[in-house]
Amino acid sequence: MIIDHKKYDLFGKPLLHKLVLKSPFTFDFPITDNACFLYMLEGEMQYKLDDEKINLPGKHSLFQNCINSDKQISNENLGNNNEIVIINFHPDILRKIYDKELPLLLKSQKNIVSNKSIEQINNDFLIQKYIEGLLFYFENPSLVNEEILVLKLKEIILLLSQTSNVEAVQVILSQLFSPATYTFKQIIEAHLFSQLTLEETGAAS
Repeated sequence: MIIDHKKYDLFGKPLLHKLVLKSPFTFDFPITDNACFLYMLEGEMQYKLDDEKINLPGKHSLFQNCINSDKQISNENLGNNNEIVIINFHPDILRKIYDKELPLLLKSQKNIVSNKSIEQINNDFLIQKYIEGLLFYFENPSLVNEEILVLKLKEIILLLSQTSNVEAVQVILSQLFSPATYTFKQIIEAHLFSQLTLEETGAAS
């Protein structure tokens, strides 16, 4: 059950969310065209990874590509309140705020081949302080404007580039700016009931 949901939009798209959820809950992400950063402020949540449920405790965070990964979090325990902060990373917004050149963290890495779409980030002091700063703006909405939101988005990108998870975060973020690469198996499954020529399947080899 959602007890409280505050959010701020940037350029017409949701950027920051603060959710209070009462257990048991199941929360489906309404947006699937971006990456998102989830910080477990209080309580805990479970998410699915390779058909296994993984627990995310308080003060830990999760970074995922919402296009390719599971789009649901949950908590089956009874009666607990769970507070979550979510930051969305929309490709078009990132291109707009970095109009000169994308930072290295967002650039496609041609020499890296990975299907990784989710990464758990353990308790990180700098990220914890960043979240505390975000809470101030949720408590003082009159101070929030477009410039502040752009700065906070750039700040979390900078902080993520300094964590020990930077390589995984870079792989996940760069997927937003790369054309989809399909395996031979995915092409066959997508055209199971149609006839494919050798030329059409050649792109997967």
